Amino acid sequence: MITRNDADTGLANGDMGVALHGRDGFEVWFDAQDAAGLPAPRALPPQYLPEHEPASAITIHKSQGSEYDHVAVLLPADADSPILSRELLYTALSRARRSIELWAGEDALRAALARPVRRAGGLRERLGSQ
Repeated sequence: MITRNDADTGLANGDMGVALHGRDGFEVWFDAQDAAGLPAPRALPPQYLPEHEPASAITIHKSQGSEYDHVAVLLPADADSPILSRELLYTALSRARRSIELWAGEDALRAALARPVRRAGGLRERLGSQ
């Protein structure tokens, strides 16, 4: 997974590649499009990759701004988990272009749907005091 935008390679933060052994050694393949918008996967040797990290699975937070054909989401079993929220669930579900698999207990799913994020920034209080 690319972790920083790179103009030289045209890769962006969040781009996912697959490392495969090709005729010229290891290559990392990325989905890309040609000028007409048609699929045109491209490969780069690992030494030319911008900053990156392994990512066989990623968090919902890291997926923000990206879309994937197929997404699997695993929510915590504990319905009292502080990470469960409506916004987290929306972000997870909105990453999928074609299909999504949601793995969650009924209690955890109900808790996520019922709980909005409570922001602790203090902006409301600051605006109200002026």
